[in-house]
Amino acid sequence: MIEDFLQKHGLKIAKAVVAVSGGPDSMALLDMLRQSTLPIVVAHVDHNLRADSAKESELLTKYCQRFAIPLFETKWESHPDHGLEASARDFRYRFFADVIEKQGASYLITAHHGDDLLENILIKLIRSGNPYEMNSLAEVQQRSSYTLLRPLLTKKKAELVAYCQDHQIAYLEDSTNFEDETLRNRLRHNVIPLLKQENPKVVEHAYHFHEKLDLFEDGIADLVKRLTVEHYNGGFAIAKKDLIGLPQKLIFDYLANGNNYQTKEFQDKLFAFVKIPKAVSPFKVELDQAFIFQNGHYMITRTASEEVIGQFYANSDDFEVGSLLAGKRLLSKSGQHILPKKKFQVPKALRPGCLTVYEHEQVVFVENCYANQQKGKELFYIIRLR
Repeated sequence: MIEDFLQKHGLKIAKAVVAVSGGPDSMALLDMLRQSTLPIVVAHVDHNLRADSAKESELLTKYCQRFAIPLFETKWESHPDHGLEASARDFRYRFFADVIEKQGASYLITAHHGDDLLENILIKLIRSGNPYEMNSLAEVQQRSSYTLLRPLLTKKKAELVAYCQDHQIAYLEDSTNFEDETLRNRLRHNVIPLLKQENPKVVEHAYHFHEKLDLFEDGIADLVKRLTVEHYNGGFAIAKKDLIGLPQKLIFDYLANGNNYQTKEFQDKLFAFVKIPKAVSPFKVELDQAFIFQNGHYMITRTASEEVIGQFYANSDDFEVGSLLAGKRLLSKSGQHILPKKKFQVPKALRPGCLTVYEHEQVVFVENCYANQQKGKELFYIIRLR
């Protein structure tokens, strides 16, 4: 099955990290991967939420030693008072990313299966109705520093339990899975059994829904690739002439990832406001050091690259960045000071989200608006990291 999955998606993997909890799903996945040609290492998190959680480590250690599979583990020591489920997930994936980096791998494989997919669809339907969130459990998903693979989405939970029993693979059931404190567990115990009574193929239908939604998203993505989309902190814009004859609402919904937004025509473009950015007071940054502005990651450097979003001239590398302050004027190429409003090509509401660079309080760069072009000075580049 693993080989078929790799072939289906055209994947050639030198090394992968497998997330294993010790439950039947991940133990079945681990055993399937062990029997494939894929080189793997195992990553396990002891969430320290149950008195017997250490037994999972004992189980995994025994299995990995038997088959000479490298095992990397950590323990979650500090638990928050609120948002336990989300915090546990964040801790888990930070650890997985760390193992991936240290092992020189590029892939993480998890044991999400068809029942998980059905649960996810129902949870997102209840919480938002956002189709892009309902399709968040993709078989292949690119993360910031690695690719996440879910090869078991076509399998039912019962099939994975049966696999462990047939192959005499030891596993442990998490006792918290039998409690009804979380929405996922309430759906798992009370709603999904009723759906399966109505139609035993409901898990297969969830996968069909996922496939159809994938095709829909791919079609919209192909349309978007033909367009020049300008991205801003808080929104995006497309030339009105480029949208003629195209499904405008579908395109904007896709770019907004299903989030609510408002549109506004400005000059020759149609802007979408996903979030109105608040002004950021200028703060000092260092050359070649990453910084965060409006949740975006940037860097000022002397070296050009594919991630460059603009360039400007300056006398020194003593910079501050932030939003454009009221009353500031811009220096034109002829040496005249001009008002920013004559240069801005974005609506007023989005202007606080345009990254502004100051050199000794003089504006030398405003994202999507202005760059100091006074010759004879040193050239700098603005890079968007992610």
